[in-house]
Amino acid sequence: YLEWQTCMDPFKDIFLVDSARRGCPWTYCAAVRVSQYKSILWSPGDTSVGLFFVYSGSIALFRRFPDPSNEDDSWDPPVAIYGSGYFVNVEALSGMPTMFYAVPFCNSTLLYWSPKQLKRMDRERPRMMGAIAKYCLKQQGWDLARSDPSRLVLENFVPEEVSIRMKRMMTAEALGSMNFYDPPTDVEATILP
Repeated sequence: YLEWQTCMDPFKDIFLVDSARRGCPWTYCAAVRVSQYKSILWSPGDTSVGLFFVYSGSIALFRRFPDPSNEDDSWDPPVAIYGSGYFVNVEALSGMPTMFYAVPFCNSTLLYWSPKQLKRMDRERPRMMGAIAKYCLKQQGWDLARSDPSRLVLENFVPEEVSIRMKRMMTAEALGSMNFYDPPTDVEATILP
């Protein structure tokens, strides 16, 4: 059973305590299969879309969707690509509108909670809903750290000694960009301030 749970349970990293795992999360969501570039999961400004969890495959977020009637209109690079184990449209937890176009980057299987199912789960299994919301917040922290590493230091997502070293590296980069010192040569073994 433990071997099956390790490879097949999509919630193994989300429901870390037994009280959150109590009940069946599958009663509150539905599995959805989507094809590469053929489905638009949502468009910007949509508030009626629920929460998605990428079980397999990947979902890409785009600022702009190409015009199908114009053959010369091509895809812009995606803003983000979320693979297996990630929640997409975490804005649904707070009722915020979507910000991008969401399109399957490859054939994917998703778990979907409609806004109504989210409310029902929150009412009937609040610890389960709390575990999902906590994981979504962690995911947003990871996204923030990837998009702006300087925020990683300021928000204390890392141990103090790593944070101090990163601050020193950022200071050295800033001083170097203003030509306040000469960067070390390859031969020199120095530690930056």
